[in-house]
Amino acid sequence: PYDAGRRGRAAEPRRNTFMRQDDPLRWLDEICGNAAPDDVAIIEPDGSTVSYRALATMREAVAGHLRQSGVGAGDRVMLVGENCAAFAAAALAISQLRAWIVPVNARLTASEIANIGGHCRPRVFVFTSGISANAAGHGEAHGAVALPQLPELAVALGADPGPAEPASED
Repeated sequence: PYDAGRRGRAAEPRRNTFMRQDDPLRWLDEICGNAAPDDVAIIEPDGSTVSYRALATMREAVAGHLRQSGVGAGDRVMLVGENCAAFAAAALAISQLRAWIVPVNARLTASEIANIGGHCRPRVFVFTSGISANAAGHGEAHGAVALPQLPELAVALGADPGPAEPASED
């Protein structure tokens, strides 16, 4: 891989220390296998950065909350938001739980969000309320509550969750 600090020479191989071997998202090692835990994983819209270590910590916090909310393998989770680290952490957390992600742009209207939600019947809604005014509005309409560990996200239980879909173990 290219490393600008080494003037185009291949970077020294490094092993991620922030991914556990039993982690269902271990495939991420193939994507970011040369990244050190404190390397930049995401550049936020405001220019701030989030490291791989911080992203992993965010993912674990979201996964724990979703697990406590009853999300498991095969459940659908509607993720309403805009591009940011919190959205990425939520998507990774949902995948970690082997649930299905229904990603939805927060700029859709309330009726469009309701229509998608009515079709997918999610167990839980997740909103990037702390990042997007549109997502915050949708979250308020669904009675979403901010996560204490990650206030950029708010979660609401689905009113009529559908049955879990099949989810493979790998």
